[in-house]
Amino acid sequence: MEESKGTLAKKIVINSVIAYGVFGAVQVFYRLWKGFTVSSRMREVLKDMPGTKGAGHDAPAGWIRDLQRNLYRLHDWRLEICEGRPISKNLGFSWSPAPYTLLANDPAIVRHILKDEFSKYTKPDSSIDPFFYYFEDFSGSGIFVQKHGVGSEDDGQEWTKMRKVSAQIFNRKNFNSMMQDVFIEKAEVLRRFLERKFVSEPASNADAVDIQACFFNFTFDSIMRIFFGEDTNTAEGQKNTYGQAFDDANAASRTHGVDSIAPFMIFTTFLPWPFGGKNGGFARAIYDFLSPQHRQLRRCTKILDREANRLVKNCLEDPKFSERKDLLALFLQAKFSSDFVKQMVLHLIIAGRDTTACLLSWMVYELTKNQDVQQRLHDEIMQKLPPGKAMDWKSLSPNEMPYLNGVIYEALRIWPPVPFDLKMAFEDDVLPGG
Repeated sequence: MEESKGTLAKKIVINSVIAYGVFGAVQVFYRLWKGFTVSSRMREVLKDMPGTKGAGHDAPAGWIRDLQRNLYRLHDWRLEICEGRPISKNLGFSWSPAPYTLLANDPAIVRHILKDEFSKYTKPDSSIDPFFYYFEDFSGSGIFVQKHGVGSEDDGQEWTKMRKVSAQIFNRKNFNSMMQDVFIEKAEVLRRFLERKFVSEPASNADAVDIQACFFNFTFDSIMRIFFGEDTNTAEGQKNTYGQAFDDANAASRTHGVDSIAPFMIFTTFLPWPFGGKNGGFARAIYDFLSPQHRQLRRCTKILDREANRLVKNCLEDPKFSERKDLLALFLQAKFSSDFVKQMVLHLIIAGRDTTACLLSWMVYELTKNQDVQQRLHDEIMQKLPPGKAMDWKSLSPNEMPYLNGVIYEALRIWPPVPFDLKMAFEDDVLPGG
């Protein structure tokens, strides 16, 4: 009797293993068949489009290794591989459409994607795109990861809600006035710091100042006051837990996303559920656990969440809560949930902090290369804002300082702070020029 029970248990185990093997094989075969079907159609549709330039780019997904080699000069690399072409393609595999990407340089095509056919193009599918998957891991469910148009599950309702809420608050006169005052105040702090370094205490080579770091500190201090109502002074060397965690999480997300391209494709295509499949299953979870970059990402996101909870709690408990004009308070006064507010503010930091700091960095870079422009700008500033004269928003307007505003817009044109924008087509489309 006991022997028959043991035999029965053994048969159940063997049959279960066989059934799972068949189940897994069917899954993998279906994914390969589906991937081959989509890839074949992509290859046919894009057959007349030129490929990107570079060693190995003519091989399926050969561009990925080139990308990894050029990770820290990504923008220059993108320009080089599609130079002289309005649009070009990166090849994918015959069994997976994921590596197929298009690089558009033509303004008409960019306008078509971002404006004319806006509803057809939205954020990538994180189940096949490791970059976007780990960006979601870092940033949560805010406006930069919410899909709109035909690619969204809710017809873009959540994205529209976030967009309208942000627009309404940013258009409020009291918020704009406070934002202008804060930027001017923090600019004065940065000016005094640089004056102390270069005028009061002339710097030696050993005391060289990283001007880009100064600009990132300036924008971070401004954003913390405008968004959270919290005064920080990183521009003068004060450490900030939220800011450090934000920078470290951002860097870890990007690096781990690039490192995960090949493993992510293997896990999502060749391993059956639950070991693989959508988002990589258990295999991806184990891979992330073993990755130092992903562990750093998880540590930093926990710090961001803890700090955000502290800021929300302090805001709600502030006796002057109803009088506050910072972004966090305005969202909470409008009765939005704490979780919604934390995600929104994090995404607005992504939008506002790095972009402004990068603009200022590139502007100074161009001024060092063009001494005549630097001199004209200096003359305008000294004429309109001589030492001792208080600075206000009106004094920086195009009417008061046309050359300053021209320099800023030219820096934006030459060095856009957001030089590329990832989109995924969720419907067939015909681009300008056929």
